[in-house]
Amino acid sequence: MRITRWVLWGLVLGYAFFLGGHLYEVTAVVPNWRSGDVADVARYRDFFARSGPGVYFERVLYPTLLLAMLAIPLTWSARKTRWIAAVPLLVIVAYAVWTIRYFVPINEYIGGTTYDAARLQSLVRGWVMWETWRALLVTVGLVASVGLCERWVGVPRRQAP
Repeated sequence: MRITRWVLWGLVLGYAFFLGGHLYEVTAVVPNWRSGDVADVARYRDFFARSGPGVYFERVLYPTLLLAMLAIPLTWSARKTRWIAAVPLLVIVAYAVWTIRYFVPINEYIGGTTYDAARLQSLVRGWVMWETWRALLVTVGLVASVGLCERWVGVPRRQAP
């Protein structure tokens, strides 16, 4: 099925875009405010006044979620791929819940105009530490989607008469 291959390759690309975005953010953006100093965070906030990394990740999240949901019924017929098809979906759902419950409130505080220096330091420290784990979670999704794609391509399918 050609549509299945497109969905699976799209899923791989979605996760690759996610991981690339996280690697860029961790290496190029976060070092500018990881000190947690009010002045550094205010400069970061002012630089991203109209748009920020969150906009990029939102635009990657929803298509990747949709593709992960489509991958399960499209690959269900092959027993070899059933269990692995759930992993990208579970990862993207866990990622979304974790982001909404933990990272978004911190991002909203950082985007504010007044800060308590001690609270800001604590929030930034936690954000930076957990961002590494979030990137690792995305890596699991990428590896699982590559594995699913590889296994699906290698699974014999019935040919249409």
